[in-house]
Amino acid sequence: MVGHRRDQTIGHVRTKYSGLQTAVDRGRDRAQPSWVEVHGLCMLARVVCCYVALEFSAAGRSQTTRASMQSPLSLCS
Repeated sequence: MVGHRRDQTIGHVRTKYSGLQTAVDRGRDRAQPSWVEVHGLCMLARVVCCYVALEFSAAGRSQTTRASMQSPLSLCS
């Protein structure tokens, strides 16, 4: 809606924007990705990898602990 006008209040200042100006502003906002879009997936991947590594490490320790708790086989029995 190019000819449509809307009011926008910024602080205490009220300005009028046309639909065209609003579309330009939205396009400008989309041109620069946010920090989350740029770094968010990388951070999520790191967290998941660390979690998997910790789980793997904990699973290995628990198996070692279980093996050491079992009585050793006796060849004399």
